[in-house]
Amino acid sequence: MRAHRLLQLAVCAAGLATSCGLAAPHRAAALDARELGVVVNTADPYSVEIGDYYVRRRGIPRANVVFVTLPVGQGEITRAAFEPARAQVQANLPRSVQALALAWTTPYRVECLSVTTAFAFGFDPAYVDAHEAELDKAAASATTALAPLTVTSARVRMLLDFDRSADLAHIRQPTLVIGALDDALIPIHHARRLHSLMPHADYCELEGAHFHPRTDPGPFAERVGRFLAATSDGARP
Repeated sequence: MRAHRLLQLAVCAAGLATSCGLAAPHRAAALDARELGVVVNTADPYSVEIGDYYVRRRGIPRANVVFVTLPVGQGEITRAAFEPARAQVQANLPRSVQALALAWTTPYRVECLSVTTAFAFGFDPAYVDAHEAELDKAAASATTALAPLTVTSARVRMLLDFDRSADLAHIRQPTLVIGALDDALIPIHHARRLHSLMPHADYCELEGAHFHPRTDPGPFAERVGRFLAATSDGARP
């Protein structure tokens, strides 16, 4: 039985429920639209709307979308209510899918497990019984485990205040700037702005998402190799 990684996502106010698991260790960081599945709760109109929006924006294949029916308006559901939905997901997702995005905020628990953990690994009574104390402790400390808001805001402010844009024009070494057209973590406009601040740099845009050098390494390796070969000979690519 497959275990899926759950990718943290947020779309509109409702967001997308998430967690982390393990599917393919040698590709733990690499994801593109073909490897992402979306699970939509047909009983929740907002889930349907968010799921459709996310699928269209990310270009996720329709074959990677599974529609289930779960109770609405309650944080916790029973294992009996959950199991048919997970069986439907397991039966209908292509083997290429490595991660799931759940397009709802509730339900968020299946008895004592988070709904994302339950979807990723299944509801295993033996695991629950063996880790009951750990699960109870994690649930009790969840609200205090994160950094205080003041610390988080200070970290964000530190990043926003760090700006070396004016120094980029002074770089004289051969430079190649590569942007990925579907990069959600560092959108393509950042690569374009970086190039505008380094007019002497070479620039190219490649198809793919944030980890395209791993999911589709051919074009990336070809472009970098061509750049290195040209610059090592004292020429420009």
